[in-house]
Amino acid sequence: MAPRSGTGVAPADDRGLPLAPQLSPAAVLQDLRLDQIDVAAVDRYKPLKVREGVINASQINKSLNRLTMILDVAVDYGYISSNPATSKGGRRRVKAPPPAPIWVEPEQLLTLLDSAPKGHRVILAVLAGAGLRVGEACGLDWRDLDLSTGTLTVRASKTNTGLREVDLPQSVLNELWTLAATSTKTEPNDPVFVGTQKRRQTRGNVARRLKSAISTANPKLERRGIAPLSERVSPHSLRRTYASLRYACGDDPIYVAEQGGWSDPSFPMKVYAKAVRRRDKLSGVHLEQFDAALEWAAMGSKVEVGYALQAFGDAATRPAEPILTPHTTENAPPGRRGASGVTTGRRDIYLYICGSVGGR
Repeated sequence: MAPRSGTGVAPADDRGLPLAPQLSPAAVLQDLRLDQIDVAAVDRYKPLKVREGVINASQINKSLNRLTMILDVAVDYGYISSNPATSKGGRRRVKAPPPAPIWVEPEQLLTLLDSAPKGHRVILAVLAGAGLRVGEACGLDWRDLDLSTGTLTVRASKTNTGLREVDLPQSVLNELWTLAATSTKTEPNDPVFVGTQKRRQTRGNVARRLKSAISTANPKLERRGIAPLSERVSPHSLRRTYASLRYACGDDPIYVAEQGGWSDPSFPMKVYAKAVRRRDKLSGVHLEQFDAALEWAAMGSKVEVGYALQAFGDAATRPAEPILTPHTTENAPPGRRGASGVTTGRRDIYLYICGSVGGR
């Protein structure tokens, strides 16, 4: 039977199916005519594959789903009167074990950040601490950051809801201050996150660096008795981590949904239902690391003098270095107001941190 255009079962779609013949229902049903494929024939396929143990439950179910789609087309063409592979209530599907978590729990987060490859900790911190999608983070320019108010603006997102102003936790703000002080290109339209060749960071590169961080973090987590991270964790998984942290910090669910740019509020609400109860179930090192992550995620306006000294050096004895744009607005704080390019030197940033920000 030739594939019908628009059915979703064209040959190009076979990329998602196992390619070996023994992994396909055709290996069991290939000698049968369409009118000979009945419910009993389909039901023989599932236990046969389970006994063979060659493919897992998820793959068996995917192959049965594809068979269902093919036989739906046969019904449409009138070759058979009904679809014998249709599974009412999932009866003809293999019960698969629940998938391993593909997110980062709060007690795993700080170990992951500490394990990030050089130069990539900040972008992972922004993903987990500000809830940005990886494309949104890669698309940030310096004009999108207002470090004096502790906010960033997402100007490009896959949804209209994603266009938003995001409040930054103090720890993430500190990391961005350090990045601003050490970056060589901070013009308003320069990218915040760049690769080794000083070009805008890419989604694929961030994903690879995250995998590297996971490989480094897992032995540390196991030594502490904390579950290792799944290899399936992706940059997008850190958006769930963000929601968990914000709810555990006591933030309003509507505020969290708006800050995360979720167009469907059902996802953050599902996270909320789990996050608000999770801490009570933890103890020992799990609770210790969980609370450390909450402290890391805390909002605030005061930057400790000790951190400023560590990040910027002894500004009182250093000559001022231009680190942002070449012009300065009198009496303006360091940072950016839209695309104005308000800037100061390293000494002025330090003085502003210790004085203006700390005194607010």
